[in-house]
Amino acid sequence: MTALDGVTGEIKWQFDPKAEDKNPYYKRCRTLGYYDPGPGDQCGPRVVLTTVDTRLISLKASDGKPCETFGQGGSVDLSIGMGQWTPADPLNENQDVPTIPGYAYMIEDFWSPIRIPCLEPPWGTVSAVDLASGKLIWQHPAGTSQDFTLQGVEAQPGIGFYVGMPALGGPITTASGVTFHSGTQDYYLRAYATETGKLLWQGRLPTGSQATPMTYIGKDGRQYVVLTASGARDNPKDWGDYIVAFALPKSK
Repeated sequence: MTALDGVTGEIKWQFDPKAEDKNPYYKRCRTLGYYDPGPGDQCGPRVVLTTVDTRLISLKASDGKPCETFGQGGSVDLSIGMGQWTPADPLNENQDVPTIPGYAYMIEDFWSPIRIPCLEPPWGTVSAVDLASGKLIWQHPAGTSQDFTLQGVEAQPGIGFYVGMPALGGPITTASGVTFHSGTQDYYLRAYATETGKLLWQGRLPTGSQATPMTYIGKDGRQYVVLTASGARDNPKDWGDYIVAFALPKSK
């Protein structure tokens, strides 16, 4: 990871996470977020990044050094609770940008090169991590198997076991304490309580989203959540070209 001066382009600092390269598809760590905890914090403003070997790392934004109060020496292992694996086992990777409202949210994947999960479930999770301590606050399976396509036979069993499937696409959070996520293999937008992880609502989509939603306040004063739904990557039968909007309830 490299930090640049925004005016001159000068390199300010660099950090090598020394990620173990077990993944034949993704050779780089691709996501990060920024978090400012306010005055009095030991680490101060920090950058949070994910790695291809399932770690969440917290660095001081000033010099790129690990934040020692976060997890173990500035790092948290996000593969805990997702089954045992070795370099010969299915792929294990972090796929999405941490979304930071005080917690960091990550999506994790376990899959084989032929796209069939072959460890005990969950095979993907949505996780909330306390950015001060690195403590796991809550974790849920990333969707169900309802719309997953079995490659080779191109069939969808249609059985919605809540096992957590390989996901792609991050969440967003709102000031009112709601987290929206639509990056699952099944065709849903889900709303979680940011503090507790409680599932508040889910809305059916015409096909998979696998994208990060966005939100805005309309001219009518209502809040809207908008996302693209072009198909989940492991559901080639149902690829589409949709933009879908949901409106939050009107304020009383």
